[in-house]
Amino acid sequence: MMKKCILLFLSFQLFLCFSLYAQVAKIIDLKGTVKIKKDLNTRWEKAKVNTYLNKQDQIKTGNWAECTITFDEELKNILTIKENSNVTLEGLKPGTVYLPRGRVFSLVEDLAKIEGFQVRTPTAVAGVRGTGDSVEALIDSTIIKCFEGIIFAQGLDSGGKTTGEINVFGGS
Repeated sequence: MMKKCILLFLSFQLFLCFSLYAQVAKIIDLKGTVKIKKDLNTRWEKAKVNTYLNKQDQIKTGNWAECTITFDEELKNILTIKENSNVTLEGLKPGTVYLPRGRVFSLVEDLAKIEGFQVRTPTAVAGVRGTGDSVEALIDSTIIKCFEGIIFAQGLDSGGKTTGEINVFGGS
């Protein structure tokens, strides 16, 4: 009986530890046609609300579609993937997404919890130092807008090397 109690207590402690410190990404809202690909060996499937996402999962939105994901259970750190966009989750802690094409809007309120957030495109990296931003990847450029707080932007050359860095302030 004592062994059972100790085992149960240790299992509960492990669960509690995991749930307090685990970083998650979960779909919380969908509009229109949104597909996800869980790994390279699977097919694209229809996205569903409350689906948990992992590192390297891909999300694709169609015309008039968008997908909102959260990086925490409190819904304080969200990313909305706008229509006709492709996104790959490169990391969950810190939150890092690759946006080869399309537009995303992020609202990050608890930087300490997610330890930073970045959106990478073929031509730039935008890192949140504030709360609200929009990043749009075009064919050969990136448009970065900061609505509140500060974000940093790094230019990238065709080889992926940094060409410079600037801060973009709210209202820019």
